[in-house]
Amino acid sequence: ELGIQAMLKNTRDDAKRAYFYFVESNTLSPGYSESIEMMEQSKFNATIKVVVEYSIRNYSDWNFEPVVFGVNPSQFVKFYTPQQAQDANLPQIDQIVRIVTNGYSETKPAITKSTQNFTDSVKVGEKKVNDAKVPVYEKVSATIVIYDKLITSRGSITLFIRDANSNAELRNSDIVGENQWTDRWATCSGDQRALSTSNKKLCGTKEPYMARDFLIVETKRNLDNKLANAISSFYSGY
Repeated sequence: ELGIQAMLKNTRDDAKRAYFYFVESNTLSPGYSESIEMMEQSKFNATIKVVVEYSIRNYSDWNFEPVVFGVNPSQFVKFYTPQQAQDANLPQIDQIVRIVTNGYSETKPAITKSTQNFTDSVKVGEKKVNDAKVPVYEKVSATIVIYDKLITSRGSITLFIRDANSNAELRNSDIVGENQWTDRWATCSGDQRALSTSNKKLCGTKEPYMARDFLIVETKRNLDNKLANAISSFYSGY
């Protein structure tokens, strides 16, 4: 009875209250007086129907619609494609979501060089001094030139959310994803015994090259995560 009274007030908040009344009713007495049907109807009335418009395809063919549909911010928010909304014959659409890809860029490889000199004393043998064996050390030195290679990327999208009835803008925000790829190699001269194990491994390595599309993929993943968080944050209060 409380659920029915709440539904008759014909507001979204009252529809939410009605839903929970019907859920409790059905828990106390499963199927009582069409409580399941009333539960479904009240939830439908309380749910914000959001149509996700198709984004214009871009040169990298980024598609963000699956990210939006993968978010589940609230049981009272449902996302539809335009076709799904048409097939469902919705009595009302509440909001429109659109994601626009602004662009993507990569810097040219930036290479920096640093030179380090190392000296050490290494044991090369033993000799007798007063009938006792003592180690013999030799001073060794080496030079290592380390090259660091860096490429940075930046991708940007804009999240638009507007009211489907008043056309009022509810959100208009840019989301930026930035990533880096870095690697190094080195050339060495002198006696490698003066070098640490990690530096020895660098000696003789060749200039590395980034895998094709590595930063494009990583930047898209970064944008996906940020977009999902933005959608979840916006709709969590519904």
